[in-house]
Amino acid sequence: MKDQGSFRQPQRLTLMAAVLAATQLVACGGGGGGSDSGGGGGDGGGGGTPPQTVALKFKGMVTDAPIANASVTIHVGNQTFTGTADASGAYAIDVEIDESATGGFVTIDASGATGQEFVAFESLAGTFADLLTAAGSDATLTSDEEFATQVTNVSTAEAALLRRANGGQAITSAAMKDALAKQINGQDVLDLATAIKLAVDNASAYPLPSGYTTTLALANDTTAAEQFVTDAKSQDSDTFNQTQAAIASDPSLNKPVEAGSVPSTLTSALLSTDAGFTFNYSNRVTSYQFASDNSGSVATGSFYSATTWTVSGSQIDVTYAAPVETISYDFINCDGQMQQAEGHYVSNGLKLSMISDRTLATTETSTVTYPDCSNQQAQSVTATSARTLVNDDDFLALTTADVADTVQTFYVYDATQQDVHADVAQINADGTGAALLTGQSFTWSIDGAGAVKVTFSNGVTARYRSLREVDDFTDDLFYEIDTGNARYVDAGAQVDVDPAYETTLDDPSEVPGTYYQFGVGDEAYPDLDLKGFRLRFDTGGTGSQALDYYLDNGTYVDDTSATVPAYAFRWTLESDNIAVRRTYNLDTQSYDNCAAGTSGCFLYDERRIYPLVDDGNRYYVLEVRRMDSNTSVTSSTPYTALVRYYDYVAPQSAARATPPASARRMPSQATRGATMR
Repeated sequence: MKDQGSFRQPQRLTLMAAVLAATQLVACGGGGGGSDSGGGGGDGGGGGTPPQTVALKFKGMVTDAPIANASVTIHVGNQTFTGTADASGAYAIDVEIDESATGGFVTIDASGATGQEFVAFESLAGTFADLLTAAGSDATLTSDEEFATQVTNVSTAEAALLRRANGGQAITSAAMKDALAKQINGQDVLDLATAIKLAVDNASAYPLPSGYTTTLALANDTTAAEQFVTDAKSQDSDTFNQTQAAIASDPSLNKPVEAGSVPSTLTSALLSTDAGFTFNYSNRVTSYQFASDNSGSVATGSFYSATTWTVSGSQIDVTYAAPVETISYDFINCDGQMQQAEGHYVSNGLKLSMISDRTLATTETSTVTYPDCSNQQAQSVTATSARTLVNDDDFLALTTADVADTVQTFYVYDATQQDVHADVAQINADGTGAALLTGQSFTWSIDGAGAVKVTFSNGVTARYRSLREVDDFTDDLFYEIDTGNARYVDAGAQVDVDPAYETTLDDPSEVPGTYYQFGVGDEAYPDLDLKGFRLRFDTGGTGSQALDYYLDNGTYVDDTSATVPAYAFRWTLESDNIAVRRTYNLDTQSYDNCAAGTSGCFLYDERRIYPLVDDGNRYYVLEVRRMDSNTSVTSSTPYTALVRYYDYVAPQSAARATPPASARRMPSQATRGATMR
């Protein structure tokens, strides 16, 4: 992100040290012995006072299903303590260390016994001092007090992803773990944990790849692990999805939940390192509120609902006050044509599971319909997905200087449509501003947490925070909008309209070429060698949408207006945007690309593409879309407004090859909320 005008400044991290009373505890129970390789200290053979020690018993389980007789090793800094689990995977290991070593970071490793030698799990437990405090007066740490004593496929997946985020280096402190946690996509944790579980539970059907002798070694290798997950999904998607649901409902893999300990608010987000995801998905953030009387609410980018909730085992059951409908544009066979179709998902509620401190799994059953596709019947779909839990410490603290006199994309509530859209904010140094698309004026300030607080002229309030940099021009912008009657919470692309890179188009001859939405490749199928959705602008003001895909039989198809006449469009360069229009000829009953406004020509789709900034061949835009298949589109037709980017390829130039899958990590198939292309 450019320094000028970004909603960002370097994050400051603090770690509060735990203060412990020096207590001599006597270890009891069996299960292991310790070794000190240099950090334990001693009396040096003299007559001085021996160092005081502290003792802690670790009790937990090695499981995805129980790993019988697993070898368990507890690392405290550079000291190790070992033991063996019983036939049900349960272990108890006594650890005694010098009081001076209680700042050491604790990692728990486990490996399978005979017949399961390839099983290797890991759990990042935290600082010994913090664990001792959590254990309480009995100095015995159980999974009820610290769930990291459960050494599982899920803890292994999370540990591996944290290691990757740390450049392949081990996690050695709680501060390091906390700082990296916001970079981890919860869906990646669940996907990798699912693949590990399949490998452990059904090794013959899901063998480890050649060259990898343990599940942990595989998990720590980014490329190999991502390919293993992809292969496991492709091999049997139903089994993969069922395994994810099983993980989310397994008490041994979920943090225990009690009604009195449910937090008042949980905010979860779908994260991805792929820029296309930040730009292309809505409802990425969900905020749950829980009151002590079992009432509550849920807010996303497209809906707000009152709820009731109960605790059921290790899950929280959330019920909406009325059925909630969300929209996702899914790529399906619609009346014989592979295309994006508007899917309507209706749900009565969902189940929440804390599969780690920072990963929230959701299982939701929806009735899905595709109104525009006569061949698609209503169906019931149960999907389990996972999100990363975020808190105030994850966001970047902003100052007035970061925000004043900038132009940024942001998100506003449009009262005429009663929904949230992207807009462009002109933010003035005097604390005023304006939304340039909707024309709303506002005042702004920085609150105590370093968030941008905005009050619009119609009384709507909003709060904006930056989580992380996506690319040189874009941050992941989280927003909370309160209309007085409803609350909307989501995240989207915040593009800095840096004057040095601002796009200016004043000559129609500069436009022709092909523009690949979110770059070359299909963001929904990153593993396939596809060019993806694109807009081809031809000289003379005509052009075509294009989309390539593979049929179930492996046949490659590349549809343009030559094969799908409805893909044809006309374009014009207007004062501040490029208008792209698709039409239908009522007189000839055909998609012949008639000119809008002429006799019998029905305008059913209009895009207005407002260029923002560009960096070489990548163009960042605000795209306003109006569609109506019943009444010709006018300026009063309901619209969507989205921040997007397109990669430009000049006429007659070959598109670059699709990046490898490892560079284009996208959400699971359980993820909904793809926007209309």
